[in-house]
Amino acid sequence: VLAAILNITKIKNELKRILGSTYKDVLQADFIQVDAEMLAQPPAKIRRDITISFLKGRRKVLVIVIEAKSVKLNNPKAICKQLSMYFDDKYFPKDKDISQLGITLTKYNQILNCEFVGITWSEIISILHNVLNKNKNDREYELLEEYFKFITKVDKSMKYYEKEVLSISAGSTFDLIKEYHIHACPNTSRYSYKDAL
Repeated sequence: VLAAILNITKIKNELKRILGSTYKDVLQADFIQVDAEMLAQPPAKIRRDITISFLKGRRKVLVIVIEAKSVKLNNPKAICKQLSMYFDDKYFPKDKDISQLGITLTKYNQILNCEFVGITWSEIISILHNVLNKNKNDREYELLEEYFKFITKVDKSMKYYEKEVLSISAGSTFDLIKEYHIHACPNTSRYSYKDAL
């Protein structure tokens, strides 16, 4: 799946531009680490959705950050500013001097005036479909098949991600949540939420 994502023309072209002559060597990494919800260096409250690190001989050689965004992108400049923080050395010092690529994942194609590549959920769904078709009945792909069914069957147009995820703001309790790993919310009319799927 990752190889197919990296083979999307706009991603492939940007990686070739960033990596130059080391392009093929970097993509044949010894180890690929995928992190979800990676937090920035404290006290910053910045969180990357998905971080993919490529390591060659115990040395990080490439970092790709994928940020899933809502359909309603009213201010592309604000998004560029947000995404650029994901590559700022003061927030993520372990990625200093490493080749980096930022990718936005949205429902529709977006034109961003910054150095990030935009892909769509439709492209991801197509990749998953193709991988699953090539590996029918292979038990190693059961989890991928579950994920594929999940993102294609909910509300038939992926509105789940835009409308029905229960997300309760941490607000001023963010530091307590980080310290104790518990996020609680009062059960009062002021905090009344629709049941999540």
